[in-house]
Amino acid sequence: LRLSADQQISDAVDNVNARIENVENLNAQIMKMKSKSLLVSDLEDQRDLQIDYIAKEMNVRTFSRENGQLAIMTGANDFLLDRQAYPLEFKVASAALADGQMADLTLDDGLPGAHAAISGDISSGRISGLIKVRDELLPQVQDQLDALAYNLARKMSDLTIGATTAGLN
Repeated sequence: LRLSADQQISDAVDNVNARIENVENLNAQIMKMKSKSLLVSDLEDQRDLQIDYIAKEMNVRTFSRENGQLAIMTGANDFLLDRQAYPLEFKVASAALADGQMADLTLDDGLPGAHAAISGDISSGRISGLIKVRDELLPQVQDQLDALAYNLARKMSDLTIGATTAGLN
């Protein structure tokens, strides 16, 4: 289940990155058309739809630049798009151990070798829910199942049938 949640996080990250790229392309078209004094309302509507999709996946904030471009930031003020896209990065785990830490969602901020972990900064949306399920809920359920199995095995280790005690190991 943790691996499944991990794969769903990866899919959501891929979709967010694709939508950010779409917004980047729409920004360029809007800026070009505005410089020619053409109407851009259809392109702005398309861009708003892309932003709405991203917002369903994770908490984001936006603001407009004077040239008509839109910048996108995470809830913790890290840029996802500001004149250029800064893609989210995520590596799917190949195995999930009950006590094992799984990969963080990171952001390439454009600096060489700098990838900031932002999993803790995502406070809403589908990605936030998947991270909580993967890192909090499922390990708690695993701990409860382990305790139940241990107690059951301990109680079954010496079973008295009639007057005879049988060691079941």
